Amino acid sequence: MKALGLLLLRSGFSFLVAVWAAARIVSPEGGIPLLAVWLPGVQPDALSIQLLGGLGVLLAVLVLTGFFRLAAYPMLVLGLLAAAVSAWPFPAAPLDLVAGGVTPFLLHSVLVLAAFAPLAFYGDDRFALDRLFMRS
Repeated sequence: MKALGLLLLRSGFSFLVAVWAAARIVSPEGGIPLLAVWLPGVQPDALSIQLLGGLGVLLAVLVLTGFFRLAAYPMLVLGLLAAAVSAWPFPAAPLDLVAGGVTPFLLHSVLVLAAFAPLAFYGDDRFALDRLFMRS
């Protein structure tokens, strides 16, 4: 049951990353939110953003298939952490749940914490491709 849950979690994360990557490829004028928030004067060109989207598609495929998990899962955590930091509007943002309701920062933070689950249960993921290749 745990392996099936990890497969569903991987599928959800890969769908999330694939949608994000497709948005970067199709409309690069949106930029990179992390740079727009913390370094507003620095914006890469459209080709760089599209290449980043292409890397996101590759990451989504790796997470979905469970191939190269030792590299893909930490990259997933780092990507979601960057999204959480870009949604951090002010230093007391975690306290905003009490004051103003759920913010995008809190939603991103939950995703970051959930992304640690595939790392924590690394050995229990029976449906990962790299584990299947290691058995052979």
